[in-house]
Amino acid sequence: MSLEHCHRYIIRKLDVRIMLFACILEFFSYLNRACMGYVTNLGLNQDISLSPTEGDWSVALMYLGYFIFTVPSALLILYTGTTIYLTIILLVWGSLSIGMGFAKNIPLLLVLRFLLGMAISGFFPGMLAYLSRCYPKTFLTMRIVVFYIAAISSAAVAAILVFVIEKMDGIGGLESWQWLFILIGIPVVLLGITTFLFLDKISNPLRFLQPAEREILINNLCDEMEPDANEPEEKHHVQWCDICSVLSSGKIWLFAAICAGNSAVTKYWIAYFPSLVKYIGYTGASGLLMNSPPYALACVFALVGGLSVARFNGHGYHMVVFEIISVIGFALMAAFEGSSTVVVYVSGCFACSGAYATFALLMAWLTINVSGRIRRTLVISFVVGLAQIGGVIIPFINDGNSVPDFRQIHITMATLIFVCMILTLLLRFIFKRQAKLRMENQVQVDGEVNNVPRVAFFAIS
Repeated sequence: MSLEHCHRYIIRKLDVRIMLFACILEFFSYLNRACMGYVTNLGLNQDISLSPTEGDWSVALMYLGYFIFTVPSALLILYTGTTIYLTIILLVWGSLSIGMGFAKNIPLLLVLRFLLGMAISGFFPGMLAYLSRCYPKTFLTMRIVVFYIAAISSAAVAAILVFVIEKMDGIGGLESWQWLFILIGIPVVLLGITTFLFLDKISNPLRFLQPAEREILINNLCDEMEPDANEPEEKHHVQWCDICSVLSSGKIWLFAAICAGNSAVTKYWIAYFPSLVKYIGYTGASGLLMNSPPYALACVFALVGGLSVARFNGHGYHMVVFEIISVIGFALMAAFEGSSTVVVYVSGCFACSGAYATFALLMAWLTINVSGRIRRTLVISFVVGLAQIGGVIIPFINDGNSVPDFRQIHITMATLIFVCMILTLLLRFIFKRQAKLRMENQVQVDGEVNNVPRVAFFAIS
């Protein structure tokens, strides 16, 4: 077997053990957030007298907790280890989700939403950092895209799940919105227990790879490390120099700005698309099921983008293509609101797909461009955490109205994605310029070495 075939065989073993379990975790993690947009349609507002402004706060507070605790939560994985870390947060967020099903007043609901954001804050960046330690960069982009596709697919399944749960209204004396919170929390708790019992046996490469396979994988990972990434294995704590290097990097701030703008769009979609579907005239069972196609199309877009980047590279250029699609989609939604339901809905499918595909490629682009285990974890958590600002602000664009001004919101979304597109081109230009400078410096160094007089070598010998 050739070395290349051996590499691919090892990657397939990693996929079966690591990617499958990671995608299951991400599926249920995002399902929890995806279902939040449907609770208002299931009677939560009427049962606890939740006003539109308080509903906006219930969305914003979760992302505020996410924003505040992302970096410290993600760094906990360095101190506690993957198994203990995932077990704790899965059990906590599953329990909080179940608890929201029994919230009978607004203050309790808002507190639980904030705590839920705190609990789930470190999961996504922590998992990205974990995958980056298991896969060589050559294979990492596609794995991150697939990992995020698991989240998008859960949003598609959420609509179908809500359609079924709506029929459970009144069973056991519980409303349908209560059943929704309970049923999306129970699998998370069970996953927490499964993680504690089996994660190290299932997904630890040191356990299921043969010695020769482990050596090949480790050598491949080491070959891709930058010189400054060869940090001591025993280093498990963050130093001030790590924090300063992150905060002083212009590229990281550009990544954070792009992520914040794009994330605001996806968070709007999760929280308010069910209301938009109802607003344009799709109600009842058909209205619930009409929420799934945009996410199904987004899965296709993300998969095609990941495959193309894995083959041709060029994360930035692919992101720009998807951003253009999203901008056009939101512009058409704003232009045809009130005149053509079909155009608004179809345009929304493409706007959603472009935004989600962009985010998947952005996370892959960020992860492969940061070296060092601790620094990578710090950078990913910083960028993802800062991106939650969009989730805090977006709900208040509605300004407390019972019916959102969707035209204004879609114009805002189109503007955000357009700004992200400009920043993506700027970031791509910076990377290209730095690569050119490195090449020129390497050529200069090689030229100086070749110009050393041969007599010097003879003298040394």
